[in-house]
Amino acid sequence: MTMQKKQSGRLPGVRTETLESRRLLANTASIGGSIIKEIDNYGVRDAGETALLVSARVYVDLNANGSYDAGDRVAEATDEGRYAFNGLAAGLYRVAMLSAPIDYAQSLPANNAPIIVTLADGQAATGVDFLTSSHQPLRLASSSSTSLSVGEGTSKVITLKLNRRPWSDVLVTVVPDSDSDASVTASVTSLRFTPDDWDVPRPVTFRAAPDADDVAGKATFRFASAGLSFGTRFVVTEIDDEVVIVEPPPSGSTIHPAESAILSGGTVRSSQWGDYTGSGYADFGGDNSAIEWSVTRATTGAATLEFRYANGGATNRPLRVVVNGNTLGTVACAPTGGWATWRTVSIDAPLMAGNNVVKTIAGAATGGNVDALTVRPTGTTPPPIDEPVVLEAAAAQFTGGTVASALNGGYLGVGYADFGGTGSSVRWTITRAAGGAATLQFRYANGSTNGRPLSVAVNGTTVGAVACAPTGSWTTWRVESIAVSLKDGINTINAAAASLVGGANLDSVTIVTGATPPPPSSPVTYQAEGLQLTNGTTRQTTNGGYTGSGYADFGGVGSAVYLMIGRATAGPTTVTLRYANGGTASRPVGVAVDGVIQLPNVILASTGSWGTWKTMSFTLNFVGGSNIIAITSTTANGVNLDAVTVG
Repeated sequence: MTMQKKQSGRLPGVRTETLESRRLLANTASIGGSIIKEIDNYGVRDAGETALLVSARVYVDLNANGSYDAGDRVAEATDEGRYAFNGLAAGLYRVAMLSAPIDYAQSLPANNAPIIVTLADGQAATGVDFLTSSHQPLRLASSSSTSLSVGEGTSKVITLKLNRRPWSDVLVTVVPDSDSDASVTASVTSLRFTPDDWDVPRPVTFRAAPDADDVAGKATFRFASAGLSFGTRFVVTEIDDEVVIVEPPPSGSTIHPAESAILSGGTVRSSQWGDYTGSGYADFGGDNSAIEWSVTRATTGAATLEFRYANGGATNRPLRVVVNGNTLGTVACAPTGGWATWRTVSIDAPLMAGNNVVKTIAGAATGGNVDALTVRPTGTTPPPIDEPVVLEAAAAQFTGGTVASALNGGYLGVGYADFGGTGSSVRWTITRAAGGAATLQFRYANGSTNGRPLSVAVNGTTVGAVACAPTGSWTTWRVESIAVSLKDGINTINAAAASLVGGANLDSVTIVTGATPPPPSSPVTYQAEGLQLTNGTTRQTTNGGYTGSGYADFGGVGSAVYLMIGRATAGPTTVTLRYANGGTASRPVGVAVDGVIQLPNVILASTGSWGTWKTMSFTLNFVGGSNIIAITSTTANGVNLDAVTVG
């Protein structure tokens, strides 16, 4: 470090950490710099990269052990993205990033390395800057859904690219599952992406070769790479041309295929996705694209118009219905879970004897797919909707860092939703013919040692939470349920991560009308070493007899353990601490919920040795939804905490 003229060592205009002793106040050297955001996420600072990142923290690694300890000094970046340590003595210092806002991580120095600074008496070392980049998971971005249908003897082309620039070349291998139909093939066995062409789409052709059987073949292709955060799985289904599905219309009804109607405004005929009833279907374009049918009736009277549609998107794609020039209303085409999954919506309409013009107009930026219009006499019973209804999480709407993934096996559809941090969410929109009581069954995996609760909201109102207790691995799936009330028409279901470390992996939600949910998986045990430890509490394995991978060792007064839990309903609940106290006197803790102290003095008596564990139970009052429990030592030397059991 170049020597500078001796000065006061305090950097002007920068918020500095509070000095803790008279000795430090006597020292005058300082270290300061900025936290800079990358533009291109390339790991190199380029000209023009001057934007500053706020809410980041930097620390001085005083014992050079490569990690933050209770005695290390910490400075938080100001609103201008700058930090400073003032009042330092002469010597060698290792300055390192402690934390950054969600979706950012240190990129320079590489590998989270510290910056070494040597100070002389009174020296002000400036420009000790850290470069940060978005650490959005690296994955493939596809031009298509991961569930495809290909007609026998035909092919379908998709394109793939990366979602962001990689730091080095990424080689993606394409491997079919061993049980895949050999007649369904992919045109490539590997794809290579570089930092220079990562956003150039690579074509991949899936082909279904002609065969003599009458079986709709299926093949699964896995696109994987060590350079990707998670792989992608494509399921390709052959639409066999030897299979003819004939579905007679209901008595007194007429069926009008959409692909034979008058299409306008960007609506086109297509056969890309399977399970349609005629020779294809109508694929809406953008807003105001339309389908127009001519319907002949023998007599004047009311009729029910029933539209068979598919919506593989994540949001509702409504259709405006116009009959003989008069707008009747709008039907909601909620997500069906896939473009080859078809459902029906209906609306009553007055029809006249003779010719009638029935027109549907897309009311969203992009419409869904419509297979057919069925016109049936009003009062006849429509086909039943399959129960239960299963909504895939991978096809839902994501916010807050949630992404679709297929990295861990055992999911039932094309993948699952991998939650980000606290508040990241998965949202579904569904349409119900009739409201009433229902049960939401969430299928999830949690390979961590602690619960990762999800806060559940229906139509914008929080109705409770599911605990998502550990399942033992990320490929082991369980179901937790919650009772809700749904309304007629459109409903929204939102599941948000309520844990301090993010959510579980969510495969699907199953809606069972009127069913009683199974009892919650209670009690739930949280391993203390995996919880949030603050103010001097550390993870240890020195003393035996613990049940997880270690235990939490409390420090002095104010050292604490935090955990967040989800409860379906409000009310009192038993909480049990498993602890060891090898001292001769009791070592009490205080317990608070959501910042309110409920038990200021829980006595944890001596257990006789640090390898002897006992339990202490008490009652806490929780609210429905998420609750944050804080367990804080109130004595100079706290206990060792092995686990917290709720319920």
